[in-house]
Amino acid sequence: MTSYEDLTPLATQYHLALPDRIRDYLNDRGIPDSVVDRHLLGWNGSRITIPIPDREGIVRSVKLAKDPEDQSLSPKMLATPGARFELYGWEEILGKPDEIIVCEGEFDRLVLEAQGLHAVTSTGGAHSFRPDWAEFFHDIPNVYLCFDRDQAGQRGVDRVARLIPHAKVIDLPDEVGEGGDVTDFFVSFRQACVRSW
Repeated sequence: MTSYEDLTPLATQYHLALPDRIRDYLNDRGIPDSVVDRHLLGWNGSRITIPIPDREGIVRSVKLAKDPEDQSLSPKMLATPGARFELYGWEEILGKPDEIIVCEGEFDRLVLEAQGLHAVTSTGGAHSFRPDWAEFFHDIPNVYLCFDRDQAGQRGVDRVARLIPHAKVIDLPDEVGEGGDVTDFFVSFRQACVRSW
């Protein structure tokens, strides 16, 4: 399997194999069925699959998220062999929205979409935003950066802010905790606020 293949048929196969327990897990993470189905989130028998379309909309790689029941020390996220860093959410940028959020992580991007927001992320983590991507944000008047509340996230957001000078940084509140992310804000922190209200 090379990164030049169209992996859409494989992604569809994985999507059809998605167990109810994984769908429930995604729902609990703030990713509703409509988003799960639209993005063909799936299951390869041991990991959650996240198809990553390129700029032309062709699935060229698949990210592999750890099973929530897997207690091993295996990596949280893997990618198919031959995959390179890609911007997850090209369709959002190419749609030329008035505002967009650059976040850190595929699941965070999907949580933001579920909230009705335009969002993208690099598939390589906080430090992998490629300089050539920045030009695609120049005509989007409102660009926001919202990375995880940790050192890697801070370094990543600083780097992207230099590449997209008109971007504004969104700092997540202290209540999401050290290392907290967009998902923590919309799922855990927000639910806690509603319960305490």
